[in-house]
Amino acid sequence: MAAITERDMVDFARLQDTFCSQQKLGGLRTIVVGVGALGNEVVRLLGLLGVGFVTVIDPDVVAATDLTRSILLRGHIGQNKAGAMAESAGSVFPNTEFKAFPCEVADVGFADILPADLIFGCTDSDLSRLELAYISTRLDIPLIDGGLSTGDLAAGRVAYFPGRTAACYGCMLTSAKRAELLTLWQSPVRSCSPSGPGEDGGYASTPLMASIVGALQVEQALRGREACQPAAFLWRVGVHPDPAVEKLHVERSVDCPFHDP
Repeated sequence: MAAITERDMVDFARLQDTFCSQQKLGGLRTIVVGVGALGNEVVRLLGLLGVGFVTVIDPDVVAATDLTRSILLRGHIGQNKAGAMAESAGSVFPNTEFKAFPCEVADVGFADILPADLIFGCTDSDLSRLELAYISTRLDIPLIDGGLSTGDLAAGRVAYFPGRTAACYGCMLTSAKRAELLTLWQSPVRSCSPSGPGEDGGYASTPLMASIVGALQVEQALRGREACQPAAFLWRVGVHPDPAVEKLHVERSVDCPFHDP
């Protein structure tokens, strides 16, 4: 008798009549840009749901500080984050096919992105968010962007951008900020590395808020796809000192160049 493998033991039957059924998710193609605190949670949840294909993109290497927020990167210090995440997640979630790009998202060709049904933005860089906005609008792929607070580690946000016809991240910026980022975006050096407090230039974060925001990203992505959500919106979430949730609609800006024909 053939040995029973983990793949044989995974049973998605209870999700059969939900928006998370294997009929809907088994062939879904997703991209996760940035596999730090948020990206780790998004990848974990996509794997648990049995999403068919997950591509991870990140140019950075695993450091000891990453291990406080990512169980899937343990044992991979010094290796590229995207490759380590794909290898580790692939061994845990055999129903999902993982692929890694160890580079900036700006260096990934449209041909490699175009098959995607959903893009998850899990970076802490405004420049990378602008690049993702360009990709989302050009290729008309929904983008679900997440962010964590930089202060008391108790707040975050999730933005849903449907694609070409609705608002994008660029629409949320002031004209001055958009011009500043576009100048950097069009320069020869297009690094998406974060710039902020800390020796490594990164922001402090915890797995606590990352779990909340990452779960909301996946939830809104799958429900938005199920309902063919046409409008962009933003969720703001806080847990301290008092729990708070706020939903805001995001309107297209007539000055945002990403919506030009």
